[in-house]
Amino acid sequence: MEIKCLNCRYFRLHELRDNIGMCMNKDSPFYMKMVMADWQCPFFMEFNEESEEEFFWCVDCKTMIHKSLLPLHNGHKLVKIPYIDEDSHLETYVAD
Repeated sequence: MEIKCLNCRYFRLHELRDNIGMCMNKDSPFYMKMVMADWQCPFFMEFNEESEEEFFWCVDCKTMIHKSLLPLHNGHKLVKIPYIDEDSHLETYVAD
């Protein structure tokens, strides 16, 4: 597994963007700060799909999945549930 934030157990991908996310590692100086998904952090801890997490985010399908549905997403990139930005609605378009 590559050592980059996207593969870290403390990284939460942004809900609308695939290249940034929030660092949730309390021991890191980047705690609660936006970081690049491809960045190689010295505080990296490998993400394990067999963890106690009940829900995952499928990067390929851009959807939330329950751990019981993991076989349907075999080979897909799975990460922890995404970081939901309070102001992300400002980045969407309004339809008439």
